[in-house]
Amino acid sequence: MNRFARLHVLKNPAYRRYLIACSFEALAFWSQFILVAYVLIRDGGSAVHLGVAAAIAGVPALILTFYGGALSDRIPRRVIVVCAEIILAANAATLALLEVTGNLSFGLIYVSVAVAAITSGFALPSLLAIVRDIVSADELPAAIAIDSIRRNATKVLGPMLGGIIVGLAGAEWAFAANGVAFASFAVVVAGLPSNQERAAGRSGRVLGDLREAVVAARTDARIGVLLVLVIGVGLLGFNEGVMCPLLADQVLGGGPGAFGLTVSAAGLGAIVGGLIALGLRTVTMRRVLVGAIGLSASLALLGVVGEARWLTLPLILMWGAFGTIMLTGTSSLIQAYTPPSLEGRMMSFYAFGIAGTTPLGSIILTSIVAVSDIEMGMLLFGLAALVFIGVMVHVARRAQVLGSPSP
Repeated sequence: MNRFARLHVLKNPAYRRYLIACSFEALAFWSQFILVAYVLIRDGGSAVHLGVAAAIAGVPALILTFYGGALSDRIPRRVIVVCAEIILAANAATLALLEVTGNLSFGLIYVSVAVAAITSGFALPSLLAIVRDIVSADELPAAIAIDSIRRNATKVLGPMLGGIIVGLAGAEWAFAANGVAFASFAVVVAGLPSNQERAAGRSGRVLGDLREAVVAARTDARIGVLLVLVIGVGLLGFNEGVMCPLLADQVLGGGPGAFGLTVSAAGLGAIVGGLIALGLRTVTMRRVLVGAIGLSASLALLGVVGEARWLTLPLILMWGAFGTIMLTGTSSLIQAYTPPSLEGRMMSFYAFGIAGTTPLGSIILTSIVAVSDIEMGMLLFGLAALVFIGVMVHVARRAQVLGSPSP
């Protein structure tokens, strides 16, 4: 059997439209995040300013993501996503205008970060789960795999694109391009068909809805192990919003060129990881753990390069590849194991792992950098992640889910 036979889902016109538009939207989203970090450093900000921005971005994810997940199992996810994208488009256009007029202050950047974080935190579970609403049951496994690759590859490719546009035309054009991408995605999603299955017999309260999902995760050890793993590794391993700018500034000499190199290396790694993931016949817990170990080892090695600074970019590439392999596998397995009526809530837990924990991780990382340097931060985070993964391997073995494949 051809390893890439799963690409048959691309014959679905609705999924094709979604995939293309969502790819540009995701590039814009992650570009926006890293552009804010770049502008802060360019205008004289420090690691502390980056930490503040990360904290502002994270607080809504800690709260609204769970509420958004519960709501996405009740009402059409298209409505939530369209409204969110319109707000994000207006936010990006405002940043572009402020940059052009020279009025983009630290305070206004923080306000923009808060608006984007509130909007994205609320909509993220719907965005993660919407694939299940636009494809048939037969197409679902392939759609999950491809969309997972798209989502995690663009997470690193977006900053690369933003860095390129900044280098060629300036931050204002990068912000403007992001606004166009957000608005275009809203138009596409509004026209998508939907076969969303909404949960019946709900308690009527968000807390009760979330408790139902927690019970499901505890009952199915496969889901529980994956969620705990992505939360722990998300805290320690996916802090690229501060990692790339600080590596560019402290290790590679600073400036738009160094910034572009770091995010480009991570983007190339994501492409490699995505191609590897797409070519694998099955998705297993072991594959997820291999990705997590490779990512963590990359971070630890970034902390010991010393004078061999030429190793920095290859190690960032390695980080991007293994991170994509891990997140692709995790997302595919969680969606495959989760009943349709619980998917919005379960994906809110996954979203918390990849987005809600990283601001805390960024604050810890920037605190370490403030008293030492980025290399010490990378070393400590990498070693801590490896220890955590070792614990999770032990837990997976005891639960007898280490080799669990995608159904």
